[in-house]
Amino acid sequence: MATKIAIEYFDDLDGHPIDAHDVVSVEWSWQGTDYEFDTTTAHLNKIENGRVPMATVLSKSRRVGRHTPRSAPPAPTAGSRGEVSRREIRAWARAHGYEIGDRGRVAADIVKAHHQSVG
Repeated sequence: MATKIAIEYFDDLDGHPIDAHDVVSVEWSWQGTDYEFDTTTAHLNKIENGRVPMATVLSKSRRVGRHTPRSAPPAPTAGSRGEVSRREIRAWARAHGYEIGDRGRVAADIVKAHHQSVG
């Protein structure tokens, strides 16, 4: 038995069928969220020339993820600033009689006591 699979493309902006040779997949980001949509070269030209409202483009796009803007520097880790890790503070606290959990924030008084103790 033979099987024939047909792939059809539809414009996300107006819902009309698109010829396979005229499909443009657009990936874009706005305020830390990644989006994508499929359209034709004619619609893409209208978008690029400001003839399609961004509200329309946003409403017709698929959300595909979130990202950290490239302008934001990565969050520093404890070791990168010369600070002691929470794991080390927890070990010190247990050795010095403090009750402390394995996860979550380390209480400010414990951190302060650790810093005063080790200098």
